[in-house]
Amino acid sequence: MTHTDALIAAAYAAAPRDAALAAAVAEHQRIEALMAALIAPTRPVSVVGPRGRAKISAKEAAMLRTLAAASPGLVTRGDLQAAVWPEVREIGHTIEAHMYRLRIALQVAHAPARIVTHAAWSLVWGREAGASS
Repeated sequence: MTHTDALIAAAYAAAPRDAALAAAVAEHQRIEALMAALIAPTRPVSVVGPRGRAKISAKEAAMLRTLAAASPGLVTRGDLQAAVWPEVREIGHTIEAHMYRLRIALQVAHAPARIVTHAAWSLVWGREAGASS
């Protein structure tokens, strides 16, 4: 248990009836579970949310890691290609196909994150992820 987790647990124990605090603790734990699932980049992993799990490929996990590292900033198509497919010069619509599957996995699991599309992609965490993209 990290120091932050200990502080959150202590705050939760001190005020067990505070619904807002309980919701914040639950959200924090879901985000940490999602990030912990992304540690193994070579194997398919699962996105975990309140409604269960959704499997994603190793490439989709690498894309999610790249988005999370840049959050709340934008990640361009070139940045994703360099991070996930550094050995390939042109990948066609592969990024868009994987991004679509990743977006669906986040929705299926009701993970505390969503992907926002502009001219590039961005990962939104927590309560802000509740709005539609």
